[in-house]
Amino acid sequence: MAVTIFISHRVEEDRSLAQAFRYYLTALGESALQILTCEHISGGTKWRDWIERNAGEADTFLLLYTNGSADWAWCLWEAAYFRGATRSANKRLVGIKSPGVLPPAVLSDLQFYDGDATGIRTFLNDLLVRGELVAAKPLNPQVVRNKGDMLNEAVAELSNLFLQDLHTVDYFSERLTVKFGEVGVDDSKALLSRPRSANVEELLRRARVDGSQATLDIVGISTSAATWPELEGALGDASWLGDFRELLRGVTPGTGEPGPTSGRQVFASFVSPNGFRYLPLLGRLERLRGWPSFAAIHLVRRPVLSDDAVELAYRNVPRTYGAIVMMLRMARVFRWSFLEPLITRLGTYEREAEASGRAWEDVRPEVMPYVSILESLEAEAASRRLTEPDMLADELDLEDDEPLQELHRDYAVSRRAFERSLASGNAAEILDVLKGWRAMNKRFMLELVAQLQKEILKLKPRELTLPGLQRRPSD
Repeated sequence: MAVTIFISHRVEEDRSLAQAFRYYLTALGESALQILTCEHISGGTKWRDWIERNAGEADTFLLLYTNGSADWAWCLWEAAYFRGATRSANKRLVGIKSPGVLPPAVLSDLQFYDGDATGIRTFLNDLLVRGELVAAKPLNPQVVRNKGDMLNEAVAELSNLFLQDLHTVDYFSERLTVKFGEVGVDDSKALLSRPRSANVEELLRRARVDGSQATLDIVGISTSAATWPELEGALGDASWLGDFRELLRGVTPGTGEPGPTSGRQVFASFVSPNGFRYLPLLGRLERLRGWPSFAAIHLVRRPVLSDDAVELAYRNVPRTYGAIVMMLRMARVFRWSFLEPLITRLGTYEREAEASGRAWEDVRPEVMPYVSILESLEAEAASRRLTEPDMLADELDLEDDEPLQELHRDYAVSRRAFERSLASGNAAEILDVLKGWRAMNKRFMLELVAQLQKEILKLKPRELTLPGLQRRPSD
C-alpha cells in the first residue's frame, strides 16, 4: 500500500515548488508514494472538508516553509489539524525551510531540513533509503543505484527553487567560448595534406575554453582559459562533445570526407555536475583563412516546469518550448512510475510462478496499485497534451502531425489492450502489452526531443560580447 505524503504550502507563491516536490517524490518513490497537494482539489469540493479528510489520513505531513515574514495561518492550521487528528507514533510532521529562515515558533520542536542541496539530499535519503519519516519503512532503498541521475537532478532543482528570488530565466546567459588560435600560412599548407579528422584533433588539442564562472561551473571547470582536453576530462563521455567534433570536421580543411555542417545546431543534452540538464546550442562559429578560429556555445538549461500556463509566463518560458518540456516530463513519469515498475514486478512474478505454480490472484493486490497510478497520471492537467493529438499538434505548431497522431492511436490501442489483458488474468499477456506500450513511449519521447531541438533553434539569444574580442573576417 502506498504511503501518503500531504504537502502544505502557500497556494500561489510556492505552487511551482510544491509541484516540483510532487513530481520528484512521485518519480523517485515509484509506486510506494502518493503525493497530495491542494491542486488535487476538484471543482465544487469544500476546501476545509478536503483538507480535513486528506491531511488527517496522510502518513506524513510535509510543510514547505519559504518566508518567515509571510502569512502562514492556513498552513499552520493544516499542521495543527494533522497533529491533532493523528496520534500514531508512526506518522510524522516534518518541514523544509529556506536556509537562514527560522521555523515558526509553534512548530519549533519539529524536525526541519534546510532547503539547500545538503538538506534536500538528507531529506530524500531519510525518506526513501532510511525510512525514518514513514514508520522505519524504506520506500526505495535502491534509489541511488537505480535513479542516481534523477536524484541529483531533484536535489539541484528543489534547492534552487528554495533559494531563488526571481522566477525568470535568461536562456542564453551562460555562454562557453572556444578559441582555436590562428593557423599560420606555412602551417596551413602543411595541414591541407592531412586527414580532416587529424586536423580537428590538432585544433582541439590547442583550443582554449572560457566563460563566466557560472558557465565554467556548469561544465565542471574550476579555472578560466582551460584547454579542450580539460573540458573533456571534466565532462567525461558527454555525447555533445562528439557532436561538436563532428561538426568541426565539416568546416575544417584536409583530406577525406567532410562531416555535416550547420550555422546553428543543438547538440545532445547533458547533465551538469550541478545536477541540471542543459542543451548546448552552437551560437556562432567563425573562421579565419578557412580554419575554425572561434566558437560560441550557449548552454540552455531545461527547467522543471509547472503545469500552469500563468506560471510559465511568469517564469519567462516560451509557450511551445515549455509545452514540450512538460510533455517530456509527463512521458518520463509515465514510464518510470507505471510502466517500468509494473514490467519489473510482472517479470518477477512470472519467474516465481514457474517455480512455485503460484496463481494470478496472489499477485493481483500488488498489481492494482499501478493501475491507480496510471489513472492518477491520466488525470493530470498536462496529460491532456498526451491524450489529445489535435491539441498537441496545435501546441507544437506541427505541419505534419501524422507521426504524433499515430502515437496517440497506439496509446489508445495499448490502453484498451492493457484493460483486456488485466481482465484475462494472464500475466504473460499483460507483460507483452506493457512492453509494446514502453516501445510506443520511447518513440513518443524521440518525437518530442526532435521537436524540442527545433524550438531551441528558434530562440533568439541576447547580443553577448566578450571584452576585447573583435569579430574576425570569415570565409
